[in-house]
Amino acid sequence: MRFEHPEFLYALFSIIVPLIVHFFSFKRFRIEKFTNVAFLKNIKKENRKRSKLKKILILFSRLFALTSIIFAFSKPYLVNSNKQNTQNDIIIYLDNSLSMSILEDNESIFSASKKEILETKFPTNKITLLTNNKSFINIKNEELKSIINNIDYSQNQLSVEAVLNKSELLFSKSKKTKKYLLFISDFQKKNDKIKIRNNSDYELITISKKPSKAINAFIDKIELKNKLDNYELQIYAKSNYDKEIQLSLYNDKKLIGKSSLKKSDDYTTNFILPKTKKIKGRIVIEDNGLSFDNEFFFNTPSLKKISVLTIGGNNSANQFERIFIENKFFYNFKNYKKINYDIIYKQNLIIISEIKKLSKDLIMHLKSFIDLNGTIIFIPDQDGDISNYNKLLKFNNISLKKIQPTEKKITSINFGHPIYRESFSKIVENFKYPKTLRNFEIEHNGNKLLSYENNKPFLIENGRFFLFTAQISDENSNFGDSPLIVPTVYGIGANSVNTPKAYYYLQTDNKLELDFNTGNESKVKLSRENFDYTPIQETIKNKTKIILDKKLVKAGHYLLINKSDTLETLSLNYNRNESVLIYNNIKKITAINTFYNIKNSLKNLKIDGKLNKIWKWFVTFAIVFLAIEMLLLKYFE
Repeated sequence: MRFEHPEFLYALFSIIVPLIVHFFSFKRFRIEKFTNVAFLKNIKKENRKRSKLKKILILFSRLFALTSIIFAFSKPYLVNSNKQNTQNDIIIYLDNSLSMSILEDNESIFSASKKEILETKFPTNKITLLTNNKSFINIKNEELKSIINNIDYSQNQLSVEAVLNKSELLFSKSKKTKKYLLFISDFQKKNDKIKIRNNSDYELITISKKPSKAINAFIDKIELKNKLDNYELQIYAKSNYDKEIQLSLYNDKKLIGKSSLKKSDDYTTNFILPKTKKIKGRIVIEDNGLSFDNEFFFNTPSLKKISVLTIGGNNSANQFERIFIENKFFYNFKNYKKINYDIIYKQNLIIISEIKKLSKDLIMHLKSFIDLNGTIIFIPDQDGDISNYNKLLKFNNISLKKIQPTEKKITSINFGHPIYRESFSKIVENFKYPKTLRNFEIEHNGNKLLSYENNKPFLIENGRFFLFTAQISDENSNFGDSPLIVPTVYGIGANSVNTPKAYYYLQTDNKLELDFNTGNESKVKLSRENFDYTPIQETIKNKTKIILDKKLVKAGHYLLINKSDTLETLSLNYNRNESVLIYNNIKKITAINTFYNIKNSLKNLKIDGKLNKIWKWFVTFAIVFLAIEMLLLKYFE
């Protein structure tokens, strides 16, 4: 015999009370004087025996009645252990997605669901428990408690169809076994439609944990805009209620700014951050809805000098030197006839300037440089070998044609491109546009950055390859001195470094390419507090490629470390897919049994039919023994 509430059995100590009353009579007798008591002796002996018997019977009836009441409250039941494992096959899916962290009566619906599972007596010795990121197959009831307590939230959310498919594979193949799938979820509405299919092989029981008040405010995204002397941090929040949102901005643990987000401003605000100081940013809002989306982590890029190499002839020796100032760039010039090709792979930007014919080795190394995501600016010589140029250009889906000897003005600038953001604070309309005397005809599928008045390209971009189609006609200055070329080349150089982004989202395969070489034996790792993780990585030449896979599950700042050196700070955030609290009405989607707690689902569907509950018998016993006591008191003399 087992008990649903064994704690009530402690009340059995109370049966000592009737025993004390029986063995220690506290009734006071009054003495009556009689003249002659001889005729009472026989009656006294007989009554004494009847009185003792009556007291014993009353005592036992009280003890049995009290014991029956205590047993009834502890709800005893009998289990046929021989049939238990073969009759019921129960799979529980517990949705541990981030949306389940919303509070209901000062407790998250996820914690409340875990408590329900722990307080439920399942009619089987083995249960299979599924979550979004883990599976626990055929675990014993005694193991369930420790497993449930250790389950935490996961950003990896399975679809309903995926849960059903996984469960169908785990169910017993025996036709005699009754199969039940308890699907515990808030059934949040996502982009994909919920598809619930009926399956005659098992009973699907949906237990809806939709909160009664679905209110939430969250930081949706940020933008870190690169200005000339500082960064502009633009913060975008969302809310489904009208109250102001209080926001705080921290640099690590130090508060550096506060703001109030208003609905009239679309819950946006901005801050100005200095470039001279590395910011390890954390944005926090005050909200009583979901907690995971109240923080957003970011960091400002590290300021590193950019390596630029010009490969050219004698005519192009110093024309770009004044563009790449020493405090931001390492600039070098090499004559194409005397270059050591190993130096190519140490650069961020290479400028090929007015070389009439490229050697096969130079073309091969430039192609390898492009494959490693290096940046190239190609300025062809107007008398250069077109067929030779095309051997390099074909790798970038570009082809030069014949020279057009027609004077043209360069009249269009793509101000929206990142390379012009630092150079132009606004669109310039009265710019003194330069001209060219002749230019190459070109076939391409790239992006036009500078164009002629007839919309033909002067500068095109294809990935990290930039091609000028002509030389600017200015007798008083070099190509690199033109007021249009200076901001263009500078902007390309400033954007040639593979700087890590201000932030990344977890649970997506983020690919980083960083400009350092750790060697074949050394691996970089991510470190945060007591957590160390070695990501997938590949080192080629002076570049290291890193993939941040789905093993990273916690938001925050991570240090990218090689041996004892900190290379970068990476900021990882939970994605906001679950922040919009819209839920499916599961009853309208399916006719399958839907409940709001596990206990009612088991009771109404009689899953616990194999449990022989006998507490009602003890209630009956208590009534019978109390009735016996009343009869003894009334009719037994």
